[in-house]
Amino acid sequence: MVVGALLILAVGILIVVGIERNTARAFADRQRAGLAAIAGLNEVRGILTTEAANDDFLVLQDPGTAAAGATKTPSPYLYLARGSGGGNAVSYRYVPMFSTESLPAKPAAGSPLKAPDSSSLIGAAPKKLDTLPWLDSTKVSWVNIKDSAGRVVSRYAYWVEDLQGRVDAGTAGNMKDTGGAHKRYGWKAGDTSTSAKFPAPGLNAEESKVGTNGRDAEPPLDQIALYALDPTVTVTDNSSLDKTIIEGRKLLVSPDSTLAAAGIVPPLTRGADGRLVSQLARSVEENLTASVMPYDEQPLVPFAKGIDASVTGKPKVNLNALLAMPAANAVDEMAAWMNAGLPDFESRKGGFPEDYLKTLAASAIGYASDGNKPVVNMGNYRGLGASPMISEVVLNIHYLGKSGTSVLFQFELFGELFNHTNLPIEGSAALSYEVGLPVPEIGAIPVGTRFDDPSMVSSYSRNSEEITLENGRYWSNAKNVPLQPGEYKFVKFATVNYRFAVGSGSFGGFFSLSEPLGAAGLSMKWNGQEVERIPSIVRNPKGLTFHASFRRFFGKAAIPGHSYGPYGEFANNMGDPRIAHFIRFQGGTPSSANGIPLGENAFPSNISPNRRNIRADIYSGSDPNKLKSWGRVIPSEWPDGGHDTAVTSWSSGWSLARQGNADPEVGPLTSGTGPGFDPISIPGGGLPQEGESITYLSNRKRYYSATELGRIYDPIMFLPTYDALSGLDSTKLRGVGEPTDTAGFMPAAGAPWPSVQIANSPSPYFGGGNTLRIGRPEHPKFDQPSGHVPVNMPSTHAARLLDLFHAGKSRSSVKALREGPLARIEGHMNINTASRDALRSMAAGKLVMDPKLSKRTSDVFDTRMAPAVSPLTTLSTPTMSKESDIIADAIIRGRPYTSTSELACALHSDGKQVFGNAFLYPYTPTGKLYTSQLQWSDSAAEEVFGRVYEASTTRSRNYRVWVVGQAISPTTAISTNPEVISEVRRVFTVFADPGARETTGAIIPSNFRVISLHENDF
Repeated sequence: MVVGALLILAVGILIVVGIERNTARAFADRQRAGLAAIAGLNEVRGILTTEAANDDFLVLQDPGTAAAGATKTPSPYLYLARGSGGGNAVSYRYVPMFSTESLPAKPAAGSPLKAPDSSSLIGAAPKKLDTLPWLDSTKVSWVNIKDSAGRVVSRYAYWVEDLQGRVDAGTAGNMKDTGGAHKRYGWKAGDTSTSAKFPAPGLNAEESKVGTNGRDAEPPLDQIALYALDPTVTVTDNSSLDKTIIEGRKLLVSPDSTLAAAGIVPPLTRGADGRLVSQLARSVEENLTASVMPYDEQPLVPFAKGIDASVTGKPKVNLNALLAMPAANAVDEMAAWMNAGLPDFESRKGGFPEDYLKTLAASAIGYASDGNKPVVNMGNYRGLGASPMISEVVLNIHYLGKSGTSVLFQFELFGELFNHTNLPIEGSAALSYEVGLPVPEIGAIPVGTRFDDPSMVSSYSRNSEEITLENGRYWSNAKNVPLQPGEYKFVKFATVNYRFAVGSGSFGGFFSLSEPLGAAGLSMKWNGQEVERIPSIVRNPKGLTFHASFRRFFGKAAIPGHSYGPYGEFANNMGDPRIAHFIRFQGGTPSSANGIPLGENAFPSNISPNRRNIRADIYSGSDPNKLKSWGRVIPSEWPDGGHDTAVTSWSSGWSLARQGNADPEVGPLTSGTGPGFDPISIPGGGLPQEGESITYLSNRKRYYSATELGRIYDPIMFLPTYDALSGLDSTKLRGVGEPTDTAGFMPAAGAPWPSVQIANSPSPYFGGGNTLRIGRPEHPKFDQPSGHVPVNMPSTHAARLLDLFHAGKSRSSVKALREGPLARIEGHMNINTASRDALRSMAAGKLVMDPKLSKRTSDVFDTRMAPAVSPLTTLSTPTMSKESDIIADAIIRGRPYTSTSELACALHSDGKQVFGNAFLYPYTPTGKLYTSQLQWSDSAAEEVFGRVYEASTTRSRNYRVWVVGQAISPTTAISTNPEVISEVRRVFTVFADPGARETTGAIIPSNFRVISLHENDF
């Protein structure tokens, strides 16, 4: 029995020892496989440390190719791309973010950005790695690990997923609108909250505050439409998905916890394609992530085609830092930077006579500076700000007859001031009194004496409207003028009484006054600063024939920005007063290249005091369509569109009895109880409604987004021709006697003023109605001649300015951060890798930036003397089958992008640019002269682009690394089918943390680290 027991004990000991030996070996093999997996992770860390310790790398992907008969989606393959050079010689090199047998060759300089073909890098015997259940097996290469004896003892393979290609469940979405619905910040009529009239669509309008875990308490991108991931919703938020996720964020503890936060519980059924059968569950699983970390980034000029090599890779200029400078210095620096980065950009100006880049820069400073003071350097540049424009000018000329040995005249200067901005303004206005009419040469009057000749100052008998000689010009006394947004106000600026000693000289019967072309112009001061100059005004001899006894009164009127040239040589413009300052007369004849003067307007029939400029006699006929294009000033028909202000009937206070053969007893122009234009006899036209102003200024004293540059007035000047896309015939529609070298193709009633076409030539006579097109289809002249491939966006495209400027941490309450070198990346999605539904969530939602959004309902002009319209309250992102599909598909079609600015060139499948394109909305009638019934402002046209741009990036710092590690039987021969002893499959969530930076914003290499946030077996 004892022997038997000893035998049993000995056998037992041998068994235990064998089990322990096998367990130890299995553990060691498992550890070896695990170390191989860690080696794979460390290789990814090494790639990121080498290639992502900067702010200029790109992340793009090869979408893969579906295998024959495959039911699942091909696995995409990520690449880090690094650029160099500039202009037309930009080059890129690519680093695979998956294990390969070889690296891609560097393409030749000038080759477009494009992910290499991944299949050529993997080899003949790839590892099939199963990762996400709806993706087909990922094919990657094995990387062998050798021991000290040179034997292969383990190996690994890896594949990296970009987590910034998904919606961040921790920050996206809000419930701030009525009833807990999703809110898009915009321009709500009557809303007085801090978010009203917010200028940067896509950003949270609430000022950022310090939060926890590195996140802002008020995430910048909470306007990303989380609700749009619900397959059942369309335009508005009628889903409970966003509410459930926002309230369940405490459950977002791991990458796979989004389903729990969304309230989706097992059992979860999958189809043959690996996708969850529930459409809602599928959308949540595939488009949301819970594991992206926020970080700061230094915005750098991208290595993109058309940008000069001298600036690529350098920090962008902070617009808010420019606002903090003296205005003149800011203009110089901004213009110099534009010229350095985009040396061809100035070619956009056409016939513009001043410094184009400085003019844009001056308007950019005036747009958002404290007080919005216009930035002007007369003769060099004129920027727009919170000052009015001269909308109409009238000079009353009244011959009072002879008194003894003297002749008497009275001249009155009236100006209509127009607040073209969206802000109320008040200040002192003064006009220059310039009358180039020669005094009739009789008696003792010297030959060639003009009514504004300083040598005749002693002949003036002035009343309370005093004029003062300053630098060769007479100026009226300053008048305080308050103006509401879009308001017109007629003001009498000066009355000058003349008494000329003529002795026994006499006019006899008829006599005429004739002012030479270019003899006189008009200037305006606002708060003591000269802000506008109209170099020359025509006052034709036609209608200026007086009689000593009965024909004594004439009025001469002009509309700046409208008709130019003397009678019979009209160049009819669109009537935008902002361009009048730049249309010059430099001598010569009007039809020559020397310039053209501002033409006169029929008086008194065509003056329209205190309201939008209307040439009333054009509207008095029986034609309801009012086909004479030169009869109106209608912003809705300008190249960039807009809204038309109301026009009420009026009595000008003038009568035809005072014009021409007037009764000699009719006195100087007075009416009612007050002098000049009495408000009783010339009522105002009513204040425009919100959104009708033609110039948008921000009173926030900061830029929230570089996309706000799209609000800047663009004074391009080209001979207009019909847009080929408009469907209009090419018949030239000129006024009577218009010369061929100034007229161009003019629009008929109902047709918009055309875009600048490729063949259009520069013109010093035509301009107006344009702002920088950033997020709307660019003028063909400044765009690509064909193809519109986003990465080929030329340096003349207005959206390229986004590659030179940024707005810092614009929502911060700290001034130094707003003006600093860094921007916040929190919830931004990589447009090169983002899923279709993630892209949709950026754009989704009805338009809210334009309170006057409307559609044209008829060609017949209603009582506003403008096309009849009806409001649109539910216009949203362009839709095919679901909300924002057009936008998402266009972005995917345009991949890859070197810069988020290139989104502006994303195309619909029919070749139309998608952002801000009225053609893509259901208001494009056929057989009409106009291209679209849609009437919107720049803010609405650029709204969707602003949403997507602000939520976008072209790089990522948040990844998921899928690794398989194997321990194999040691071998000196490389085998495609070795003996596998143990295998570990592990997925790591990693963050490429740039760490604390230099004060300049640059990354300190020693502070860069790749942090593992989460790991799990798969």
